[in-house]
Amino acid sequence: MLERRMQLDVPEFYVGSIVAVTTTAAYLGAKEHRFVGICIRREKPGLLHQFTLRNVIDGQGVEVMYELYNPTIRKIETLKLEKRLDSDLSYLIDAHPEYSTVDPHMEPVAHPAGTPVPVNQMKVKLRPPPWTRRWEVIGPAGVANAWEDATPWYKRKFHKTKVNDYEKYDLIAAYRTGSTLEHEVYAQSGGGDAGVRATASRRGTHAQKDLPVRVGRQIDRGVFLLFSKPLFSLISLMSCC
Repeated sequence: MLERRMQLDVPEFYVGSIVAVTTTAAYLGAKEHRFVGICIRREKPGLLHQFTLRNVIDGQGVEVMYELYNPTIRKIETLKLEKRLDSDLSYLIDAHPEYSTVDPHMEPVAHPAGTPVPVNQMKVKLRPPPWTRRWEVIGPAGVANAWEDATPWYKRKFHKTKVNDYEKYDLIAAYRTGSTLEHEVYAQSGGGDAGVRATASRRGTHAQKDLPVRVGRQIDRGVFLLFSKPLFSLISLMSCC
């Protein structure tokens, strides 16, 4: 890591800063690619550190994840040094494009040395739901009135009460809501039981009720077959004597 630091100048930047990254690759030859965007995430410590830049190009949102110590990175520039109200700006994917649009030819904005890093107090406005995540429950500080701007149909379907406010502390909410019963049964059974998968593929309460019974029957049948051979051998041995 120290050797890489001697070859690459890593400037100071935070989530919310506008950063430009120049990279190269074997298929580019002597050419270099420069991408400018807003830093929306910084993840993992040490040599595994990663940061993600987002920009809107030709009306299409583009996110590029870089590994900080990747040898293909030739140059990192901080065009505008600032912070945001949140440490994760993943909600920009559900916001209007103007909040993620950055001029690719933007000139660097000088930051006076010795002065504190400014905090951008801007609150973004989200597009109508559905969203990639339930931002009205997570409650990021940089989002303005996510629940009030939701449509009446969305409010009826995903009602917000004090009962489900705990979801913002649920670390595996995305996995629990995104996985299906068929996947859960397949993972628990080791992927070798076609009968269990066929039962789980039937959606509804019947599949949930029948599944433990069928699994139990298969387990009982396996236990019976396990002890049936020694039992028959013992009976045949006693009959011979």
